[in-house]
Amino acid sequence: MQALSDCERCMQTYDRPTRQALGCGYEPPAPRGVPVMPWDHDDRRGPPLTVCVGYTTNLPEVIEVSHARLHWSKSQLDAYLGDERPTEQLLGAIVILEAETNTYTNWRTTPKRDGGGGV
Repeated sequence: MQALSDCERCMQTYDRPTRQALGCGYEPPAPRGVPVMPWDHDDRRGPPLTVCVGYTTNLPEVIEVSHARLHWSKSQLDAYLGDERPTEQLLGAIVILEAETNTYTNWRTTPKRDGGGGV
């Protein structure tokens, strides 16, 4: 399902009902009774996904906070922002992204036999 990380390619590859079933953010919601099952790791913990991960990771605000987090992790957030001061929303988003990244990394590096998603 490589097309899911490229929305343009996905729209060319899959028809509307398939994209709706994958939780495409560019499509109206699937009709009532049609299960929505975005691509997900089978053994990922947490609430079920409702929107395609390709769509959400390509949102401008997600890209922006990803760039900001990278600079924040190198103590270079001021250099990234230039003359702007970080907003509370940006700082909060960085904290959320950092926490979720750590949670995923811990899960992914923990062996399956111990409840993780690793080998």
